[in-house]
Amino acid sequence: YKKFQSKLNNENNLKGNVKKITYRPLDNRYIFYHKDLIERGRFDFFENANSLSIITSRQTKKNINLTNFFVSENLAEYKCSESTVGSQVFPIKYKNHSNINNTTKKRIQDILKIDKLDDLTLFNYIYGFIYSNLYRDNFKEFIRLDYPRIFFPRNKKIFLEISKLGKDLIALHLGSNEYSKGCFVGNNEILDKNQIKFEDNKLYINSESYFKINKSIHTYEIGGYNIIKNYLKKSYNSKNNNLIYDIENIIYIIDETINLTKKIDIQTCKFINNINWDLCETKHIFVKKIVKEKS
Repeated sequence: YKKFQSKLNNENNLKGNVKKITYRPLDNRYIFYHKDLIERGRFDFFENANSLSIITSRQTKKNINLTNFFVSENLAEYKCSESTVGSQVFPIKYKNHSNINNTTKKRIQDILKIDKLDDLTLFNYIYGFIYSNLYRDNFKEFIRLDYPRIFFPRNKKIFLEISKLGKDLIALHLGSNEYSKGCFVGNNEILDKNQIKFEDNKLYINSESYFKINKSIHTYEIGGYNIIKNYLKKSYNSKNNNLIYDIENIIYIIDETINLTKKIDIQTCKFINNINWDLCETKHIFVKKIVKEKS
């Protein structure tokens, strides 16, 4: 430690090493990102992939509720979007160039009969599609054992609609806006971990105050993590003056995510039954990825 401290004393601009990291879904933190301090930090990759990224995994040990999908603009912790075996990061750009495989992109344009397809529209579609409950349910055995394969409708209108919904979903998950559900009831805003319970569609944070939410929100998972339970656990031993606002914000994001996935399913159901996993024509969409490494 003393050797490292001495080295730091001779360096300039240490503030530049403080980076935002997506530690868990909807849980961004800060890390001192220095080569002498972080084990297997994959500095070369992240320094060149500082862009919007989909975070998923090649496999998962989860048998039900496959939720190993998230998005980030930051560094990503090893198990950010997959709690059992670890995550992989797929950036939209690498070294300021497109990270989309040109051959695959051309094939997608042929399928959709689109002359020119921009990367962001494609990226939005991918994120929207992997949040389809129909896709996850129909192909859960394949998704458990391999990277998710992305399928495309042969209808431009359906594609663009899912892309638009994916764009809304990304903005929601990145926290591009601040929200408030306004579902808190009570005057006591102190979190008491011994009094936390969920009953009758009420999430109690102490013996008298609660949030009005339904079971689907309370149990919602991303990456194998129960989002609300994870946040409450993080807050046990830390001072948080924004506790009520933060929880209301999370509740809103989960509620809107559920609503958006329902709309995505309305579009996905129009072509999902014609999909054959083994005959996927659009594998290897991204050129570069970071595989099973810690930040």
